[in-house]
Amino acid sequence: LPDEFVLTYHALAISVAHWSRVFELPWALKHIEHQAYDTVLDVGGGESILQFAVAPYVSTYLNLEPDGASVRKMRESRLFRMIGRKIRYTEMKLQDWYPSKYSKVICISVLEHDPDPVGCVKKLWDHVAPHGRLILTFDVANYARWNHNIDHTVAAEMLNVLGAELPPFLPEQDMLGILNEIDPQPGEPPNVFLQVLCLCVEKT
Repeated sequence: LPDEFVLTYHALAISVAHWSRVFELPWALKHIEHQAYDTVLDVGGGESILQFAVAPYVSTYLNLEPDGASVRKMRESRLFRMIGRKIRYTEMKLQDWYPSKYSKVICISVLEHDPDPVGCVKKLWDHVAPHGRLILTFDVANYARWNHNIDHTVAAEMLNVLGAELPPFLPEQDMLGILNEIDPQPGEPPNVFLQVLCLCVEKT
């Protein structure tokens, strides 16, 4: 992203704990390119600042969440009371959601925590209307582990669903930093290498 774009929209990431959101959320906003007639499905977005930057300017913005407690918390938030009147929070898992089509389908930093990320991508793609866009970001780790199901092999399978190829990744020795695993399980390495993959695919 151009530096001026990140500087303009870095506030989108002020409410999140993960440093990579500073780049992921502005990237997503840039590729949404929202129009007044857009219908948007945001899967697992939580109380992201992104939805409040987009929802007032589109026809429909639906936030799909599997956790009822999270839905209730979001409906009670100050931001929602101020500008959330065009956002619909729905408690339902993606696999149970009826097959509506949306001009923009968004899933930001969620897929790596889903037990079946390949199946989830297939379902997300099914919800994209003709000439619509699927906008994804997810972490790709150097090994799959208990709380992160995407390594390079799984990522390649996910992109294959969309007719895309996995881009080359930085060698581990060239990365800027190593993250300590928050809660390593027996037999897992104490460190993990993460790279964020951002993907925007248009359906013809």
